[in-house]
Amino acid sequence: MGRQVPVFATQTDADALIAFMRETAEIAIFVNFAETAEGLWVEAPDVNGNPFFRVWNKRFPWTPEYGRVGENSVEPKHVGWYYVRNTGAAPVVEFDCGTLGKGRWGRMYWSKYFTAPDGLEYDVDAFSQWYDKILRWIRKQGKKRPGDHPGPYYLPDAWEQTQTLKPR
Repeated sequence: MGRQVPVFATQTDADALIAFMRETAEIAIFVNFAETAEGLWVEAPDVNGNPFFRVWNKRFPWTPEYGRVGENSVEPKHVGWYYVRNTGAAPVVEFDCGTLGKGRWGRMYWSKYFTAPDGLEYDVDAFSQWYDKILRWIRKQGKKRPGDHPGPYYLPDAWEQTQTLKPR
């Protein structure tokens, strides 16, 4: 099974998280879809435009394989665009920053063995230690609403923004 933690993060929070990850490892960041394969790789994601991105810890060998979005896609605007198709067994951590205004929390997720039926080709214990560092950072920086044990961690800027949002 994979490992995940629910989160809310703004662009400011994502930037701080990425800066922390860069202190711990050489990383590469990629987004879901782009018009070119090279366009998938970004220095920093625009989480306001798309709250989802992945981070590859380059200490762990992996060769990304690219696919193209087909005609049957649920996102017609992405037909013909590129994506990384072999993330299931890759040494990557997925981030979905959530959407504060809609009350939809995101998550930090590592699929571990869940999407790797043939096993993993990297040092799982070492990767787990790196994932745990990120998790500790999120827990240290983030806040949870009182009494909301299973709920998300609000990273600092997301927390501040929720303090100004009016209840529905």
